[in-house]
Amino acid sequence: MENFYLGALTPVFQPDQVLALALLDTHTPFSGGFRGSNGFLTGIGSFGVESWLLRRDGVGYEADLHLRYRSAGGTRAQTVREVRSRSGKELTRTFARGPKARVTRIKTAGTFVPPPLESLAEQTVAARDKGAWLVEISTRTGVGTHTRLLLPIAADSQKRRRVMLMEDFWPRGDVITFEKDGRRAEVNWPGGVAQRISNEDADGNPLFGKLREILPD
Repeated sequence: MENFYLGALTPVFQPDQVLALALLDTHTPFSGGFRGSNGFLTGIGSFGVESWLLRRDGVGYEADLHLRYRSAGGTRAQTVREVRSRSGKELTRTFARGPKARVTRIKTAGTFVPPPLESLAEQTVAARDKGAWLVEISTRTGVGTHTRLLLPIAADSQKRRRVMLMEDFWPRGDVITFEKDGRRAEVNWPGGVAQRISNEDADGNPLFGKLREILPD
């Protein structure tokens, strides 16, 4: 299954600039569990792509992230490989930026949510009427993990469920809106918004063609 999202964002350090943004996620079941990928591409060529494999037990998984982004300082790239065994006792992350790589082994708590299940956690909390959930997740651009607060908030004007995400290092908050079938309908964050579009509309947009080319098979 593929889901396409189109939107715009304003870079934090370039408030006078608005960039086109394309997002794509996909997931497929296989005999040992699920595999999938997701990515984003901006109008100036910055991108991030992530592929993952989740074992049937929901504990063991592998995830690979590749980022390339452009800023006033030039183009930078980094990669992260993350693996957790089926025992679930330890998480190994290899973080590389340029020729240097750093390996970190992390003992995760019972509140840890692996990358393949983050969207499921968001959907689950959005379906609640009240409460707050504090979970531990992987830091995509760092060597370890951090905490994320998930809060169900009031439904939108179309009665679609919503959840707010607040990172411990970035507490301004993102809001995700879900369709009744559980798929993301819209993502809002400070400085940007992206809305789900049809496959037909995505096929006619060159950004998605480029994004498909760089997504892992």
